[in-house]
Amino acid sequence: MSVIEVSNLVRQYGSKRAVDNLSFSVQEGEILVIVGASGCGKTTTLRSIAGLDVPTSGTIRLDGKTVADGAVFLPPERRGVGMVFQSYALWPHKTIAENIAYSQIVRGTPRAEIGTAVDNALALVGLSGMGDRYPATLSGGQQQRVALARCAVSEPRVMLLDEPLSNLDSKLREQMRDELKVLIKKMRSTAVHITHDQTEAMALADRIIVMRDGRIEQMGTGRDLYRRPVNRFVADFIGVATFLDGQVVEAAGDKVRVQVAPTLSLLATPSVAAAGDGAVSLCIRPESVVLSATGSPAQNVVSGAIVAETFLGDHIEYVVDVGGLKIKARSQDDFTLGQTAFVLLPPDAVISLPAAVQCQTGKAA
Repeated sequence: MSVIEVSNLVRQYGSKRAVDNLSFSVQEGEILVIVGASGCGKTTTLRSIAGLDVPTSGTIRLDGKTVADGAVFLPPERRGVGMVFQSYALWPHKTIAENIAYSQIVRGTPRAEIGTAVDNALALVGLSGMGDRYPATLSGGQQQRVALARCAVSEPRVMLLDEPLSNLDSKLREQMRDELKVLIKKMRSTAVHITHDQTEAMALADRIIVMRDGRIEQMGTGRDLYRRPVNRFVADFIGVATFLDGQVVEAAGDKVRVQVAPTLSLLATPSVAAAGDGAVSLCIRPESVVLSATGSPAQNVVSGAIVAETFLGDHIEYVVDVGGLKIKARSQDDFTLGQTAFVLLPPDAVISLPAAVQCQTGKAA
């Protein structure tokens, strides 16, 4: 059952379309994460669902009820959604309990019920007994839990989360994203979460939407987007990869052979059809690359020199120069700079994508 339905959503500011004919649905109990670079339209989409922004055109339905279209626009307080913002937005002069209780007081909930609801919300986020403290006495992670409790106290059927973890340090963000997923599932809410952090998206989402320039580039599970991206933009945004441009020279069963240099061709697995002229971009994830000090006859084995390394504890990231082509690899084995290494590129892990313009994520290809 679809709890959130967005159909042909357009939000235009002057001549610019921040959201361009967007359509998707979110199923009951699902966590949908929308990712994209700044300015892609993800925040505008979330604000439109919340009722904080008026769409130019299109339809939004919550639980089958139209909340926005050409003739209807329900304000946020009549949509029954809970929102968690990037800023904790806690009143510093109010106690934690008073911050959480505010929405219930505004709604006219009987005071006898408010106390119980606040206690339940604090217990849900692991802050029992801390209701009489003030925000300044809490850590960043605890303040974010308060913001979540303030949302949870009304038991919303729909939760909308606007980059709620972006102000936390990396270690705390990792801890909080795991807790956040458990919390949303425990509340049995349907959630839309927006972020620019692809790792956060992969950890939280049941499904992910990758947006660019107000449109959906691809929608699917994290595995779908990572292993079978539809284009180079998605492959570059979701994860790290080496991209090699080339030309399809022949079909080989369920694979294609791609010429990437005058003396180098590779077998690859097509993700979608190549361009009409056969131009493609090969996507190779660094963890799929196998490095060894000695070579053995096999398909897609090439040799090159180690030109860069980054030690990251559980693995080492290498860059191998293969005839001027730079290939990223991850390994637990030690190689030295300048050492010759043999590189195995398993054909199933070399994904052939349509040739495209340079990615716009700001990451090096």
